[in-house]
Amino acid sequence: MRFEMKRLILTPIYLLVFTVACCAADGQEKKAGNGELAPKLNEETLERIQRTEGGMKALLDKMITIAVEIDPALKEKPEKQQARMTLKGLDRYAQHNELFRTILAEYRHLEDRAEELRNPQKRAKGKRWITTDYPRVDVASIGKPVLPGAIRQKPWSWERIHRYIAIYKTGPYTEDDAKTIANFDMIQLGSTAKHEWDFAKNLKKYNPDMICIGYRNVTIWHETFDSDLFRDHPDWFLKNYLTGKYETMAPTGYAANKPLFDLRVPEMRDWWIEDIGSQCETEGFDGVLIDALAKIFMNYRPVRRSIGDAPQNKTQYSNLFVNQVLQRNIRENGEKGLIVANALRSGYEDCLKSYADALFHGSYMEWIESPSSANYEELLSRLMDTCIQIGKDPGDKFLCFQFHAGYPPPPKANVDEVENGIPASTVMPDLGQHFDDKGKTDEEILREMREAFPYKLAIFLICANKYSYMGYQSSHWADELQERWYPQYPEHKKRIGKPLGHAVKKGKYYYEREFEGVSVKLNIETRQAVLDWK
Repeated sequence: MRFEMKRLILTPIYLLVFTVACCAADGQEKKAGNGELAPKLNEETLERIQRTEGGMKALLDKMITIAVEIDPALKEKPEKQQARMTLKGLDRYAQHNELFRTILAEYRHLEDRAEELRNPQKRAKGKRWITTDYPRVDVASIGKPVLPGAIRQKPWSWERIHRYIAIYKTGPYTEDDAKTIANFDMIQLGSTAKHEWDFAKNLKKYNPDMICIGYRNVTIWHETFDSDLFRDHPDWFLKNYLTGKYETMAPTGYAANKPLFDLRVPEMRDWWIEDIGSQCETEGFDGVLIDALAKIFMNYRPVRRSIGDAPQNKTQYSNLFVNQVLQRNIRENGEKGLIVANALRSGYEDCLKSYADALFHGSYMEWIESPSSANYEELLSRLMDTCIQIGKDPGDKFLCFQFHAGYPPPPKANVDEVENGIPASTVMPDLGQHFDDKGKTDEEILREMREAFPYKLAIFLICANKYSYMGYQSSHWADELQERWYPQYPEHKKRIGKPLGHAVKKGKYYYEREFEGVSVKLNIETRQAVLDWK
């Protein structure tokens, strides 16, 4: 009877808590950042998350009952105050009661689901996408690493587009695969398995100057639970601090078999740094791509559920990552081979430029263009401005652009309504949606790839510096149609020539640049580009 009475009495408190936690659950449509009506949240789903027998309210009721038993001081408080104090002391009470920890884990799982429901509203506001809560790197005190001598000795020129590819295959690569892929200038291989080493050595037979880099994720152990590393060192991986269960890349599917590194373990950090050095020194390899920095700095839920929700926990974990992993890695391995990272991202306040400057020889970039019209121009221009500045800074940086093959999102503005519109000689047709190959024939996919390519090339040329590489493919699997991962267009054979200067930003979203072999005009607001080959 007390349990049911408490549920009724505390309803106003619950409504206050869940109104804050699930803003917009009132079903009112709000304006998105692009002036269009944002979609309604799924009110029925939110209601189920909050109010059903297994929902957040019921779980909180159960935790209050346990908290009152744990904390004698709560017994003397009014029931509304019991609710407030329990919410403030969730982690403290979880330390004293296993059942409380289990209920709290489920409660926070439902919190995550509510967060996912309100993401569309958050994303439509654009600037909320920009992450500011991460440790800054003092480039002046650390210094900038110099490219390894073996990399500087490889030929590089402005005569043509230098091509980058990330490629995988379900079975062994054939000799014909090697001959074809050796036409690229740089390749990122998928693992440190022996067949990848052999393939890298084989590629060098056909193209000795090709740069082959390995891979290591800083968060996810892609080799899964079924590996010697996990069996030998189970304490190197993150566990949910409430349930004690291993966290994984995702809760279901194949990703549920991929545990996450715990960077707090010194031996784990030692192994990771030694592995980077080992890959750099492997015959056929020239360096390593470091992936998933964002999962450390952003509020990645599996990591959060392991290190705890307190803000200071995230700060400490991020600082440890920067100081005890990244700084140490570039000191110990920076001269052994090329160290690039999935670093530069427009969603960070400084695009993580200081990280690319001080902790790596360069950056790989993916999701260069936002799939959303709401903040497409703002985010893309921030990344482009960063790349232009990198070209102006002293020293050389590797920049690997991995473009998604397909149209950008439709523009919000008409060419006649904006400054610096390009009404004639545009290379883009009427624009469709962001690339998606579902339900499309190979012919349709290849047509979209071809139509979108000049626009992507214009972005690349505006940003490109020495040691810039362009990736463009609609599939990363060598088992797919070859034209999807190795498209060959006339532009690939055309002469670019040396740049006559850095790109000039002549409008808020309008850029121009001159090369010996081509003039480039680009307006990312209207999705227009002109490539005037000389």
